[in-house]
Amino acid sequence: MIIPKHGLMASAQIRRAVPDVTRVLLARSDGIAVYDDATLAERDTGAAVTATLLGLAQSVAAAFRLGALDTVVVRTASGVLVVQPIDAAHVLAAVARADVDLALLRSAAESAVRPLLGGWRVEAGV
Repeated sequence: MIIPKHGLMASAQIRRAVPDVTRVLLARSDGIAVYDDATLAERDTGAAVTATLLGLAQSVAAAFRLGALDTVVVRTASGVLVVQPIDAAHVLAAVARADVDLALLRSAAESAVRPLLGGWRVEAGV
């Protein structure tokens, strides 16, 4: 069972590894926030759009026969969002400044996800 404390621990781990991170959230795939270090007013929106983005990306990966989704990255002039699926029911997202080391951010997000489920991930459809 993933609880808010897991989000707090993942946030601390990611922020230690990548100082440019400005927000970390852990959400259920139905769009409900489990943990978010943003303000209360931003939490519901963050969780909902992150879950929606993940669902859309999974549909795109399936349509193009790309296999199981690993990571979703949204990069703009103002920042970067990395969305890391945890299992069929949870997702981790991290927001960082635009000049972040993307490889480092992806690695930190993946490392933060691993202990949440004992080091394994459930792939879609399994």
